Amino acid sequence: MTTRLEIDAPDLARSVALAPVPLRNSAALAVVRALLSHFPEMAQQLNELLHSSDQEASTVLAERLDQEYFALDEQRDERAVQRFAEARAAMAVKFALEGSADEALYEAIMALDDGEYVEAIFRNALRRAV
Repeated sequence: MTTRLEIDAPDLARSVALAPVPLRNSAALAVVRALLSHFPEMAQQLNELLHSSDQEASTVLAERLDQEYFALDEQRDERAVQRFAEARAAMAVKFALEGSADEALYEAIMALDDGEYVEAIFRNALRRAV
Protein backbone atom coordinates (compact mmCIF):
# COMPACT_ATOMS: atom_id res chain seq x y z
CA MET A 1 0.00 0.00 0.00
CA THR A 2 1.30 3.44 -0.92
CA THR A 3 1.56 5.90 1.95
CA ARG A 4 0.64 9.56 1.85
CA LEU A 5 4.31 10.41 2.35
CA GLU A 6 5.32 8.32 -0.67
CA ILE A 7 2.87 10.28 -2.79
CA ASP A 8 3.81 13.76 -1.55
CA ALA A 9 7.50 13.34 -0.73
CA PRO A 10 8.87 10.16 -2.33
CA ASP A 11 12.54 10.94 -1.59
CA LEU A 12 11.78 11.52 2.07
CA ALA A 13 9.67 8.36 2.16
CA ARG A 14 12.65 6.37 0.85
CA SER A 15 14.89 7.88 3.53
CA VAL A 16 12.36 6.93 6.19
CA ALA A 17 12.06 3.38 4.87
CA LEU A 18 15.85 2.91 4.82
CA ALA A 19 16.46 4.19 8.34
CA PRO A 20 16.36 1.76 11.25
CA VAL A 21 13.09 2.15 13.17
CA PRO A 22 14.58 3.74 16.32
CA LEU A 23 16.52 6.29 14.25
CA ARG A 24 13.57 7.14 12.01
CA ASN A 25 11.32 7.65 15.01
CA SER A 26 13.92 9.79 16.77
CA ALA A 27 14.40 11.91 13.65
CA ALA A 28 10.63 12.29 13.23
CA LEU A 29 10.44 13.55 16.83
CA ALA A 30 13.16 16.08 15.96
CA VAL A 31 11.02 17.31 13.07
CA VAL A 32 8.00 17.62 15.35
CA ARG A 33 10.03 19.55 17.93
CA ALA A 34 11.18 21.94 15.17
CA LEU A 35 7.57 22.28 14.05
CA LEU A 36 6.62 23.76 17.42
CA SER A 37 8.50 27.00 16.74
CA HIS A 38 6.19 27.64 13.78
CA PHE A 39 3.11 27.59 16.01
CA PRO A 40 3.97 29.90 18.91
CA GLU A 41 0.38 30.10 20.17
CA MET A 42 0.23 26.31 20.48
CA ALA A 43 3.88 25.48 21.13
CA GLN A 44 3.48 25.00 24.88
CA GLN A 45 0.40 22.81 24.50
CA LEU A 46 2.01 20.67 21.78
CA ASN A 47 5.24 20.41 23.76
CA GLU A 48 3.30 19.23 26.82
CA LEU A 49 1.63 16.57 24.67
CA LEU A 50 5.03 15.44 23.43
CA HIS A 51 6.42 15.18 26.95
CA SER A 52 3.34 13.48 28.36
CA SER A 53 3.22 10.99 25.45
CA ASP A 54 -0.57 11.39 25.53
CA GLN A 55 -1.64 10.17 22.10
CA GLU A 56 -5.33 10.39 22.94
CA ALA A 57 -5.06 14.04 23.99
CA SER A 58 -3.23 14.91 20.78
CA THR A 59 -5.97 13.17 18.77
CA VAL A 60 -8.69 15.07 20.65
CA LEU A 61 -6.86 18.35 20.07
CA ALA A 62 -6.40 17.64 16.35
CA GLU A 63 -10.05 16.68 15.96
CA ARG A 64 -11.17 19.88 17.72
CA LEU A 65 -8.88 21.97 15.52
CA ASP A 66 -10.15 20.18 12.40
CA GLN A 67 -13.75 20.96 13.38
CA GLU A 68 -12.80 24.60 13.91
CA TYR A 69 -11.07 24.57 10.51
CA PHE A 70 -14.17 23.19 8.78
CA ALA A 71 -16.40 25.80 10.43
CA LEU A 72 -14.03 28.65 9.55
CA ASP A 73 -13.56 27.37 6.01
CA GLU A 74 -17.30 27.16 5.50
CA GLN A 75 -17.54 30.81 6.53
CA ARG A 76 -14.61 31.67 4.23
CA ASP A 77 -12.76 32.96 7.28
CA GLU A 78 -9.08 33.69 6.66
CA ARG A 79 -8.19 31.97 9.95
CA ALA A 80 -9.16 28.62 8.42
CA VAL A 81 -5.72 28.05 6.88
CA GLN A 82 -3.98 28.60 10.23
CA ARG A 83 -6.41 26.27 12.02
CA PHE A 84 -5.79 23.59 9.38
CA ALA A 85 -2.02 23.89 9.91
CA GLU A 86 -2.45 23.70 13.70
CA ALA A 87 -4.57 20.56 13.36
CA ARG A 88 -1.87 18.98 11.17
CA ALA A 89 0.77 19.90 13.76
CA ALA A 90 -1.27 18.20 16.48
CA MET A 91 -1.57 15.09 14.31
CA ALA A 92 2.17 15.16 13.68
CA VAL A 93 2.65 15.00 17.45
CA LYS A 94 0.21 12.10 17.73
CA PHE A 95 1.89 10.09 14.98
CA ALA A 96 5.38 10.80 16.32
CA LEU A 97 4.26 9.52 19.72
CA GLU A 98 2.87 6.39 18.07
CA GLY A 99 6.16 5.75 16.31
CA SER A 100 4.60 6.32 12.88
CA ALA A 101 7.44 8.37 11.42
CA ASP A 102 6.05 8.49 7.88
CA GLU A 103 2.67 9.79 9.04
CA ALA A 104 4.26 12.28 11.45
CA LEU A 105 6.42 13.63 8.62
CA TYR A 106 3.49 13.82 6.22
CA GLU A 107 1.47 15.81 8.77
CA ALA A 108 4.48 18.09 9.42
CA ILE A 109 4.72 18.79 5.69
CA MET A 110 1.01 19.60 5.58
CA ALA A 111 1.33 21.83 8.67
CA LEU A 112 4.22 23.83 7.24
CA ASP A 113 3.56 23.46 3.53
CA ASP A 114 7.32 22.97 3.16
CA GLY A 115 8.50 19.47 2.35
CA GLU A 116 12.10 20.54 1.75
CA TYR A 117 12.36 22.02 5.25
CA VAL A 118 10.89 18.87 6.84
CA GLU A 119 13.19 16.64 4.81
CA ALA A 120 16.26 18.70 5.72
CA ILE A 121 15.49 18.49 9.44
CA PHE A 122 14.82 14.75 9.19
CA ARG A 123 18.05 14.03 7.32
CA ASN A 124 20.06 16.25 9.66
CA ALA A 125 18.60 14.47 12.69
CA LEU A 126 19.50 11.10 11.15
CA ARG A 127 23.09 12.23 10.53
CA ARG A 128 23.45 13.48 14.11
CA ALA A 129 22.08 10.21 15.48
CA VAL A 130 24.54 8.00 13.59
